[in-house]
Amino acid sequence: MEIKRDRYLNRLLSYQWDGQVKVITGIRRCGKSYLLRVLFKNYLLSQGIKEEQIIEVELDLAKDIRYRNPLELSGYVHGLVQDRRRKFYLFIDEIQMSDEVANPYNPSGKKITFNVSYIGERQGGLSFERAGNSKEGRAAQDHHSG
Repeated sequence: MEIKRDRYLNRLLSYQWDGQVKVITGIRRCGKSYLLRVLFKNYLLSQGIKEEQIIEVELDLAKDIRYRNPLELSGYVHGLVQDRRRKFYLFIDEIQMSDEVANPYNPSGKKITFNVSYIGERQGGLSFERAGNSKEGRAAQDHHSG
């Protein structure tokens, strides 16, 4: 039996291509990964998005552990998105496991991190956050319990 979670899926769809990074947070085992990697992915495939347009990285798995380094992750993603005419979807599970590396252009300054998409734990129910490039640097958030 599949739990549809239409409310959450529709909320995710309503934010699609708005120029913001989508963040899905919630308590452990509440369905964050399932929402993104099964329900949202199946929706995209049903709408004609090709499998190769969906990039999935799971930083808690050995197969993707090298992508905890943001430079490795960036190189991997850029290598896959050569065709600029198509839209791509990047799903990063457990982004909180990513490393910081020294910025080669400013060794004494800021560290480089890769902050594109996130599925992680939060107290309470499942929630969405849209983190983008606002002038104040604050994230717009939309939380839902359930």
